[in-house]
Amino acid sequence: DPFATTRPSSLEASLPLDRLSDLDGPNFDLGDTFHSPKQQIIESSPTRAKHLINQLRIHDFAWILRSSNEWTYGIVADFPERGEVPSIRFVIDKVGNTKTFKMKHWAKCIRLVDDKSQSQKQ
Repeated sequence: DPFATTRPSSLEASLPLDRLSDLDGPNFDLGDTFHSPKQQIIESSPTRAKHLINQLRIHDFAWILRSSNEWTYGIVADFPERGEVPSIRFVIDKVGNTKTFKMKHWAKCIRLVDDKSQSQKQ
């Protein structure tokens, strides 16, 4: 399920995720929801979108589609092995909840942050 949210283990929950806000761009905090399409890079070609998303690295930020149909500002945690299928796991809030997306869901559920939108928080 591309919309499944994983809760942190007790060890993960004890880690200070508030420090991640220091890594945030100047205008978005981890877990923020977006208010304007200008805050995202919306790629019309799914192939091009997957190519761009595949360039994300650990600690890069992106907008993540939640099961509530809201886009949440998340950070790349890692790239877990899920068989032969590439996946990306994001931390989606300061509690440490995560969402993992297999490649087949990338174009629909992940959008890059438009850095030009960071000039003013909505």
